[in-house]
Amino acid sequence: NGFAQRRSFAYDMLLPHEILEPLSEERSGPRWRFRHALMRDAAYALMTQDEQVAWHAEAARFCERAGEDAVVIATHCERARDLAGAVRHYTAAAEQAYRHNDLATVIALVERGLRCGPTAEARGVLRGIETPAMFYAHDFTSSWHASTEAVSLLPVGHPKRVQAIAYATFVASQLGKLGEARPYIDELLTAQPRAAEYSAYCAALGYASISYVVQMHRAPAARFLARLAEFDALVGDGNPFLRGHALYWQLRYEVLLGDDPHAADEMGLRCAPCHELAGDRRMLAC
Repeated sequence: NGFAQRRSFAYDMLLPHEILEPLSEERSGPRWRFRHALMRDAAYALMTQDEQVAWHAEAARFCERAGEDAVVIATHCERARDLAGAVRHYTAAAEQAYRHNDLATVIALVERGLRCGPTAEARGVLRGIETPAMFYAHDFTSSWHASTEAVSLLPVGHPKRVQAIAYATFVASQLGKLGEARPYIDELLTAQPRAAEYSAYCAALGYASISYVVQMHRAPAARFLARLAEFDALVGDGNPFLRGHALYWQLRYEVLLGDDPHAADEMGLRCAPCHELAGDRRMLAC
């Protein structure tokens, strides 16, 4: 087959002449790389532009089947002029970088995705991913712009819109713009997430609640916490991430606005093991 022929050619011709060297042996087959970047660039320059586009498209398909890193696939898609595919994979890569708390990489990957000319909704998703990265980088102004753009582009009920609303509310309290975020309260409180989105939704409720807690607005803060408690009761002990958030944000309310220091201490002792069990190191550090 073609795969065996490529392997034979690599072993018989390219490896002995030190053009290629073996990189690894994986389930998808052996891998090689050029021994020198100049040799790689010279080989690439021998192809016509149309050949480059075609081979990048083939490389993207191969890498996707092999489970290659999303950034690698996105780069091949971009060079193959498959911009929709590039946006999709840059989005996946940015999501993964955010889960690893690599904020600088999130912002860089979002920028690469935006340069590919995404659709309005895809742009909203990218800006929604960028919103918390900017927030945790303490760039509240950029987080505000990213979140409000995401809200303007994403349809009601979209999980990234819900997240963007939550962070817009939080950074609004830092920037003196809380009045501009108030119209989103009812939408956030009445959202009906799917079961797979419960955790993200409840984290959003928590961030929205603290926006009002720090402003000493008890009534709206209590509404968010009551909604969070509903989902905690619905899910029960089966979701430590959600339980940890439910306890943590209530804890913050008790510390800043409550009357029972013992209740806050008790909640802290209960929520820390939940964050640890969920692997949520960011919240555990809080």
